[in-house]
Amino acid sequence: MKLLGSLVLTGALVALGCGDDESNTGADAAANADATTTPTADANTGGTDAPMATTDAMIGGADAMIGGADAAPPGGVAVTVYAFDRAFKTCLVRKPDRTLWCNEGGTVAQIGSDTDWASVYANVTRCAIKTNGTLWCWGQNSQGQAGIGDSGVSDVTAPTQVGSGTDWAQVSGISAGTCGIKTGGTLWCWGDGLGDAPVQMGSATNWTVVGGNVNTIRMLASDGTLHEVIYQVGGPTPVQQVETATDWASLGSGGIGQCMSKTNNELWCVADATDRTPNRQGDTADYAAGVMASYVKTYGLKTDGTLWEILNVGGGLINAFAPGSGVWRDLRTDGGGLSSCAINAADELWCWGSNQDASMGTSAPTFSTVPTEFTLP
Repeated sequence: MKLLGSLVLTGALVALGCGDDESNTGADAAANADATTTPTADANTGGTDAPMATTDAMIGGADAMIGGADAAPPGGVAVTVYAFDRAFKTCLVRKPDRTLWCNEGGTVAQIGSDTDWASVYANVTRCAIKTNGTLWCWGQNSQGQAGIGDSGVSDVTAPTQVGSGTDWAQVSGISAGTCGIKTGGTLWCWGDGLGDAPVQMGSATNWTVVGGNVNTIRMLASDGTLHEVIYQVGGPTPVQQVETATDWASLGSGGIGQCMSKTNNELWCVADATDRTPNRQGDTADYAAGVMASYVKTYGLKTDGTLWEILNVGGGLINAFAPGSGVWRDLRTDGGGLSSCAINAADELWCWGSNQDASMGTSAPTFSTVPTEFTLP
């Protein structure tokens, strides 16, 4: 069995998308600072002992849930969200006005003035879908990955409509390319080797989920099968089935690795861009539908709403982690593992890790090992 080499797992509900983070700098060291920290088992809020995971014979040790009080925001305006993504940037669709916000240039700023956004994907190229089903992208476009029909514009500074369609349902991708699923279940991709406008991939009409890692974009079909498109020199491959299982339920995006879950809530992952076959991780079957991965840490939402961190140290997965209190329902992490964010049951956005470029909000500390509420200026 192949164990992951430092991955981040996240549970996802709405706009899937984690990608290659080109901003990795010395902040990586800070992002890893808590990798060896093992708080006491009674750190959970409320004075009760923190739950302990069962001993996992495959990983060689008992996992411990980490508690701790959430950090209150020292300033700024707290936010509730309809949807968010944390990859190269942190972007969100704010409640109740459906405005779009992203961290840019060391602060968090509103993107345009429109008030009809539904979901967002935030890699080096950012894309967002409006409530009317139109798709808009901006950011890096050197290989046509913004899909606006003009690869001569290397950086798209404002959301620009992709085609004229009003039936986009999901969008995700990698640094070199982007793929989306339409409401009719068709798959469309663009970018490196495909050109600067969406191209339909095959004729299937049963695609349900799309998510990318490094050079591969994977898709789930409604029959529970897993498929992929590999971006390579000369252009991407046709859509091809990964293996024969028909019980895949959810799919995440990642930096180096990528994780997915099955209908029985088992966790499976690929370790890197060369790993084509998912491998089972752990021996429990209680991970919530929707997962993601990166290469520094692994975070996962379990079916009871708790949030767990799993580290790959010395060849084994150890140290489960649930920062703060409450029930979490959605989780993202950037492709470089610098910081992660989650939504709680109240739709509040909380983040932890490195606050590089205000990726955790305007008033978060430089680095935090516990969730800090995301704030706007």
